[in-house]
Amino acid sequence: MPARMPHLRLDEGRGKLTEAVQKLTGLDELIELGRFIQGLCHSSRDYLAYKKAELATSKTEFEKQIERARSALSPVDVTVPSFKPSDTNTKDGAMAQFGKMLNDKAAELIATVSADLASDLVLTDPKVQKRIVVALAGAEEDLNGGIASLSTWNLVETIASALPKEARATVRDARAKAAETLETAVAYFQKQKADSKFRLKASGAHWHDENLAGPIENCPLCVSSLKGNPDLQEELEALRSAGEAATRHLQDNVNAIMVALAEALPLNLRRLLGDALPRKPRAEMEKDYRRKFVEAERYAKVLLKFRVLAEATIAAMPDTELADATERVAPLSATANVAERLDKIDLMCRLAEWHEDHCKAWSDWWAKLTPAEGAGDESPSSHLLHLNKSLSEAEPYRIGADAMRLAWSQGRTASAIQKEQAKRQEIANDLAPLKQLSNLAEASAERDH
Repeated sequence: MPARMPHLRLDEGRGKLTEAVQKLTGLDELIELGRFIQGLCHSSRDYLAYKKAELATSKTEFEKQIERARSALSPVDVTVPSFKPSDTNTKDGAMAQFGKMLNDKAAELIATVSADLASDLVLTDPKVQKRIVVALAGAEEDLNGGIASLSTWNLVETIASALPKEARATVRDARAKAAETLETAVAYFQKQKADSKFRLKASGAHWHDENLAGPIENCPLCVSSLKGNPDLQEELEALRSAGEAATRHLQDNVNAIMVALAEALPLNLRRLLGDALPRKPRAEMEKDYRRKFVEAERYAKVLLKFRVLAEATIAAMPDTELADATERVAPLSATANVAERLDKIDLMCRLAEWHEDHCKAWSDWWAKLTPAEGAGDESPSSHLLHLNKSLSEAEPYRIGADAMRLAWSQGRTASAIQKEQAKRQEIANDLAPLKQLSNLAEASAERDH
């Protein structure tokens, strides 16, 4: 039967018999192979479009970095050749040698200030070079921030600005009044503990004072005559001037005092009532300065000489400290918050006075850290100018070397993709004659059935 299959004519065109013939003769496999090769050789399909987008991105970034290198090196008259991604195929080729030359030149120029840097820094390492530049920029930013960049000075200056002499007098009057009110509130509380009817008596006396004239002759609560009880009558008369405070619980009086003290302060200082304030501003200034200019990593591990110069200036800091003040002892645990607030407001006033008295001395001290350019003595600021000038000569080469490293990385990626694409295109070209295999096999199957 298979030998007679080519001579059968049982239907026309493609049908089930045609498909049966393809399977029986193996032509179906040839048809599938032909279709596969057609897809493989199509430029828009996955095989020949291998990493097309990635290649475009890498080539764009490669050109971008080459142009970045040109821009950086233009001021020093260094010409960047027209490199291509394929130039990264040779590890010691022209592109690699050019990048190495830039890196070595940057290291050579940075080495002129190596004595001012930490001894363990490897100046030929691009990451170290960048670290030095970042540290220098950070140091300049620190100094440009001025003395106000020290948190203690910034806080004390804020308090002093809000509490000039006249404002301090007003606040201190309010504080003294609050202290008196607290003593009175504690005295009323003691009387309330000793006499369970004290608040009731105070309420009656307060009502009489608010609504009636003349002495209290009858009980304000039961209207009974007080002629037979002169002691009670005298007590009620005394309570007439006590006001509402005698009628309230201790906690209510404490709350009222806390509110009155807060309202006595300028608005921008009220938020500080819950914060810790420096009782030793001079000592805190030194701590802030050490943390910022001596102990910070950029100085301790990179800009070593700057650290030495900055630490040497501490000896010249103004040495007058804020005088100690006796802290108020709360008469009762329930009044501890009021005692703390009274102390804090007193501390604010004293900090404002300390700032007024010593502001010029501190400003003069800071000015010596940042003298005008050309001043004789070496200061942290003039040292940074020296470093900046030296490193600025190395900067074009450092940026150029960095750009060439990035271009090299992108070039290697692009070159690898291009190689793979060329390999696939060669395979596709070799297989191109087989693209017609499917059509030929289909035609043969239709003819033979």
